[in-house]
Amino acid sequence: MAALSPRTKSIVQPMFDFPLKEEAGEGDPFATFILELARTWGTRWPLYLDLSRFDPDEKTTAGRPLVTHLFAMANQAHLKAIPVAAPLVERRGKSGAYFDGVAAAARRDGRGAAIRIPFHDLVSPSNLSSIIEDVERAIGLDDAQCDVFLDAGPTDSLPGGQATAHALLSETLLLAVESLAGRKLRSLVFCSSSIPKKSHVASATNPSKVANVEFHVWSALLNDKSRRHVRFGDYGPRFANQTDKPSKAQPPARIHLSTSRSHTMYVAPGSSYRELAKTVIDTQEFSEQCGTWGKFAVRDAGAGSQNVGSATDWVARDVHMHVETFARAVDSRMREASGETPLETSDDEAVYGQQYLPLN
Repeated sequence: MAALSPRTKSIVQPMFDFPLKEEAGEGDPFATFILELARTWGTRWPLYLDLSRFDPDEKTTAGRPLVTHLFAMANQAHLKAIPVAAPLVERRGKSGAYFDGVAAAARRDGRGAAIRIPFHDLVSPSNLSSIIEDVERAIGLDDAQCDVFLDAGPTDSLPGGQATAHALLSETLLLAVESLAGRKLRSLVFCSSSIPKKSHVASATNPSKVANVEFHVWSALLNDKSRRHVRFGDYGPRFANQTDKPSKAQPPARIHLSTSRSHTMYVAPGSSYRELAKTVIDTQEFSEQCGTWGKFAVRDAGAGSQNVGSATDWVARDVHMHVETFARAVDSRMREASGETPLETSDDEAVYGQQYLPLN
């Protein structure tokens, strides 16, 4: 996050959905991460914070609702944090404390809230408005104060899997957007992820490649002028629900390259990251990656002029390349859809505040 260009930070709003961590400190499970967000993402640009993995009734050891505790900490750190809600059946719990916490944060901070709608609700477009209205009543907000995420999740979890994902998502998204056409929402965002949970056959010489269905589906939607208000979101360069369990074994080396066409995943033994990087930097997909920090870290590792780093570094590099690349891809597609002239490469570098420097 810290290495993203100013232009990218100004047009991207990330959602951080906290993972369950057994080692988190009692009563203060988010302290370190909140401070890291303030340092890396910064306090100038807004971001979303979500707790979808937690019980909505969960409290700290001091008896404070977890969501209330989280946003009090975010406020102390001066983060421009926006709380995330979801349909009542998912977040109401037994006490309703989650919605009360979101309402209190939105009322205090004045930044509204997001409503995250899962796929199983998207397939019933006639019910979408009532779902949104129920949540808005629960958190005391109206359309103008709410961002709605049409969150289709990972495509290999959809009915029919990845084989039918494009057709299913295209139809589902179109009907969902049409059903909300009369609403004055602050923003409407479609997001999904085509990256599979496991890359069984991926290797350094035989990468796993899948079509970028989420970008294709969103891009096609923009062909109709009445639907160009829909924004794009995805899960980054990893599987949507992927976690790495703690292990004494060295994790495999992985490099994920995403373009508007596809996701390409390279996997190799953990000890061969440098060799993997050397293979990757000669590919067309790598030449299309944007940004400087992540791309140059992979490039320099492959060229033998930088320390390899750890598995955490590898993920960070992929995330950086992915966010920078898609900030430009989405910006370019929206300019094209509205009839604007796409940025030339030199203009793109100037606008985003980065240049492709030669290898030292």
